[in-house]
Amino acid sequence: MTPAQLKQALPALASIDNDLIQAYITRADPWFDETRWGAFYPEGLANWVANELVLDNIPLNATDGIETSKSVGDTSFSLHPELVLLQTKDRAQRTRYGQRYRQLADMVGAGGVFV
Repeated sequence: MTPAQLKQALPALASIDNDLIQAYITRADPWFDETRWGAFYPEGLANWVANELVLDNIPLNATDGIETSKSVGDTSFSLHPELVLLQTKDRAQRTRYGQRYRQLADMVGAGGVFV
């Protein structure tokens, strides 16, 4: 998969330098069996790369990270402490990209990489 294809699969990566994306693709490549991932491969790889970029403090034009509570108008939202603990222990649970990657990996089965 090329950086251009990855950017097409996940537009949030559009502003990231192609060489940097390629470095993350190369880093992920041994862990992704393209045949096993099938149709989920582009989205899975894109979300894995985006998760790693966010965790390595590369901005993606999106706010991300662990959100424990939020209020909008009269509505408020908060996370259970055990979910926050899971997010701090599991690298893939720390961003929405990693969470989506984890969902896809669960659908794919044992072929997914768990960092």
